[in-house]
Amino acid sequence: MPKLINIGIFLHTRITILLLLFCFLLPSSSWAKFNYKKPLKKWTRQNEVYQREDFYASMLWTATFHSKEFLHAKVEKISGFYDYNDSQKQNLMNEELSKIEDEMVFFVSVYTYNYRDANLTLDSNAWEILATVQGQAVKPKTVKRIKKPSPTQLSLYPYINLWSNHYMITFPKPISGDVRNIELSLKSPFAKDTFVWK
Repeated sequence: MPKLINIGIFLHTRITILLLLFCFLLPSSSWAKFNYKKPLKKWTRQNEVYQREDFYASMLWTATFHSKEFLHAKVEKISGFYDYNDSQKQNLMNEELSKIEDEMVFFVSVYTYNYRDANLTLDSNAWEILATVQGQAVKPKTVKRIKKPSPTQLSLYPYINLWSNHYMITFPKPISGDVRNIELSLKSPFAKDTFVWK
């Protein structure tokens, strides 16, 4: 009888070890859901600005800085949508990283009391948009308005709404490549505010 018990314990132990190894070898998406919200929250800033004489907000705006950490999370989320394999995921990651090789990229959503005032494009002379890195302020290279956000963008930036205008804004990256302590500022006769990423 003791021999049978020992054999049973041995088999039970081996089976347990095999099950644990099987779980660890499974793709992470099969047994643990990827947490996109955490990096999104870390690299997103949001504020309401009140500069009117009444109680209405002059501006509500949100901005997500495309850091390397955020882009890794973005690629994980998109890969989950389309069940990308490792090769497809790596290609997408390389594509995303190439966009920030020489530029700083922000996704910005802006609501203003008067809808027309939310025009941030470079042909508008109402707004001054600046990114400040290491004390040096630079103007945007591009300000692209996204008139109709795609289903992917709606999922990546859940703060998108019908009342705001949405933009992808790029700035030249410092020669040093150091993008710590970044400030993003919007200034106009209607409202002004600054976000900081450290």
